[in-house]
Amino acid sequence: PSIQSRELNYNLTDAFKSFVGISTRETKGKDILSAFTDKTVKVVLDPVLTVDESKWHAVAAKRIINESYIVCYFIDNPDRSFVSVEDLQKKYGVSRVVFINTDVVDKGYRSVYTSYHGYAVNKVIGPAEFLSLIKYADAVCTDSFHGTCFSIAFRKDFYVFPRGGRDFTHNADYCLQDIMDRLDIGSRIVKDNRQMSEMHEIDYGIVEKTLISERKRSNEYLTEVLGLCSLAS
Repeated sequence: PSIQSRELNYNLTDAFKSFVGISTRETKGKDILSAFTDKTVKVVLDPVLTVDESKWHAVAAKRIINESYIVCYFIDNPDRSFVSVEDLQKKYGVSRVVFINTDVVDKGYRSVYTSYHGYAVNKVIGPAEFLSLIKYADAVCTDSFHGTCFSIAFRKDFYVFPRGGRDFTHNADYCLQDIMDRLDIGSRIVKDNRQMSEMHEIDYGIVEKTLISERKRSNEYLTEVLGLCSLAS
């Protein structure tokens, strides 16, 4: 599970008794869940990073945009980050920005077209196209955990924007900082444009070693608990 709040207001002790294993994808989640069980709660990778990245390269669609571009994948309102994105255009020397629109609740499937302030791709963005846009981007701007994970999988420079202008001590945002800390990426959080301009290219040679180790540990845990489940049945 991933816990989207800083604490739980209900008791999970009885519910956890029937589980042979409990894991979570962030350290804070381990701290919260451990209060309800004497079992060891394991911190593992999100499934996006648990598999080898060749999986995602194989699933991604062919390149959609031939020119250089920055891709933006925001859950929150893109208006909050637009000025920063324009500055990144200058930093990377690209003329194109692609916004992947996630506002599908009120507008229906029409709004899964990438469209924002005149930046548009006349295609519906499904899973394969989503992966392709990240894979071939010069850089990724996101406030999404999975936007971050896929950026890591494709070895992209990425910039993480707090949702609603908050800092990263609130709710869902700590999982973003947690994965960066665990993979030794350093902070990619955009607090102001001056700090953003000072961020260097990510050294994925260093990240790779940690990622392989974390992936191995996560898969070993999965193998272990599936074996326990088999014995229990």
